[in-house]
Amino acid sequence: MKVSRKRPRTPDGQVPNTPYKVETCNKPVTLHTDTCHDDPAMALALDALHTPPDIPVEKHRPYRPTGFSPACKDHKWSREIYQNSRRWRVEWASLVERLEIERTDVLTDAYLLVEKAWRKSYRDGDGVGELKTQVARRIVRVMRWVLQDRLWHLCCGKDVYRDERGKQATIGMCHEDATELVMRLLEQVHLWNGPNSFFYTRYGWLKFTPFLLAAERQNFPLVRYLYLHWPNAKTIDSTSQAGNNAYALCKDWLENVWGHPPSMIDDSQLLQFLANTGMSTRDKVNEYEAYKVNRKLAATDAACVDRVALV
Repeated sequence: MKVSRKRPRTPDGQVPNTPYKVETCNKPVTLHTDTCHDDPAMALALDALHTPPDIPVEKHRPYRPTGFSPACKDHKWSREIYQNSRRWRVEWASLVERLEIERTDVLTDAYLLVEKAWRKSYRDGDGVGELKTQVARRIVRVMRWVLQDRLWHLCCGKDVYRDERGKQATIGMCHEDATELVMRLLEQVHLWNGPNSFFYTRYGWLKFTPFLLAAERQNFPLVRYLYLHWPNAKTIDSTSQAGNNAYALCKDWLENVWGHPPSMIDDSQLLQFLANTGMSTRDKVNEYEAYKVNRKLAATDAACVDRVALV
C-alpha cells in the first residue's frame, strides 16, 4: 500500500480563500410528512421513498459491479460499458425524472436524509419501516448515482438539472459555491475521488480526476481544497489517460479555449501555483489522439495473447 508523502501547507496569501469545512446535514433522521411542505429536501426524500421502480426489481439486470474500484481496474472504458451502466435510468425512470428536477444542494440533503434513515432503521429497528426493503436500498443507490452524474459539471462550475418541462437547465456558479458542493459530495456522500470518478459517464475515457478537471476549468478554490486535503496520487501526481497533468490541462485551456496571450498566461495565479507544487510543466498531449493510439495498442496486445494461447 502506497502512502502519499507529506507536504507543507500552502500559505493562504498565495491563493484565494477557500472554505475548509462544510457543516454536515443535521436534519432529523425520522421522516415526517407534516414537515415536508416547508423543507424541499424532506419532500424529495419522501417522494423518492414512495416512487416504485418502472420495471419490477426481480427483472433488473446487473449493470455495475458491487465494488467500484475493481471495475475500474479490470475494465477499460468503452461505449458498451457506458451504455450498459445506464440501465438503471430506464428501470427507475419515474424516480430519476423526479430527482433531476431538483438542484444539487437539495438533492444532496435529500440523499443524506434517506441514507441516514435507512441506516438507522437497520441499527435501531425504528425509523421508516419501508427502508428495510430491498427496494429502499436501491433507491439510496439511485440517488447516489444521480449525484455522481452531476460531479463533472460541478467541477466545471455549473449546476445542471432539468426543469419541470424536462428541458436541461444550467445555473452558473461561482468557484466558491461549486467548491462547497463538491466538498459535500466527496466528504458526506462519499463519491469516488480519483481516476474512477467519471468512469460510468461519457467522460470516463479521459480518466480525469476532479483535481485535473478543476485545474483545466480554472477553479482555483477547488484545486486548492483538493491539494490540501487529498493524497498526492489523486491531485498533483494524477494524470489523464494521455498522460496530461494539471499544469498541461490548465495552460492549454488558457491558450486554446480562452485565447489568452502569453503575457496573461504567465500571470495566471493558478498556473503559478501548480508549477510551485513541483509537477512537470510540459505541454498538453491531444487526448483523443492518444486514446485512439492506446486502443490500437490494446487491440494488438489482445491479438498477440490469443495467438500465444493457440500455440
